[in-house]
Amino acid sequence: MNELWTAEHKASVQRIRDLYNEAEIDLKSYGRETDELFVPGVNQLRYAGQHLVRALAASDRSALDYNLDAAERHAQRAVYDTNDSAIQFHLYGILQIRTQSIVNLATVVPNYGNIINAVNRAKRHIEQVSNEHKDNREQLYNEARQHLVKLRDAHVALIEVIPDIMAEAKRQRRAVWLTRLGIWIGAIALILNLLRLFL
Repeated sequence: MNELWTAEHKASVQRIRDLYNEAEIDLKSYGRETDELFVPGVNQLRYAGQHLVRALAASDRSALDYNLDAAERHAQRAVYDTNDSAIQFHLYGILQIRTQSIVNLATVVPNYGNIINAVNRAKRHIEQVSNEHKDNREQLYNEARQHLVKLRDAHVALIEVIPDIMAEAKRQRRAVWLTRLGIWIGAIALILNLLRLFL
């Protein structure tokens, strides 16, 4: 690093490094859970890296300051985008299970009400993100993480009871089939009795 670099610049690089590491840990963690690559977070880390390289090559203080600031913002955004992508992944997974189920999930899924609450809170959070905490990214990231943990637990809980959901659906189909069979047998018996009366 050349004479342009002050202690403040070095501290900025440390913050960027910490954010970069945090985003990378999240990317690996969520990637292992979902077998998905969260591209928005990866892209933000790419942009952060580009700005860091430009900062290293800067020949004047304004270019150095600008690129370090941009790198830090992209690294912060990588953390949020990674968590936001994971939230969207779990919301979609939960929605798929809920919409594909033909049974009343509240009768099969323990704490189904908590799952619905987690989904609704995460959705409200996403809707409010653009208005609240614009100037306090750290609060924004912390809230996203809290929603993510609850959604991940909710999604896993639903995945774990899919065999129970399918068994309940099978039981209900059987009950409907038996009811229909009973109606048909009753109708046939009624027709036979009426025929006996008239013949």
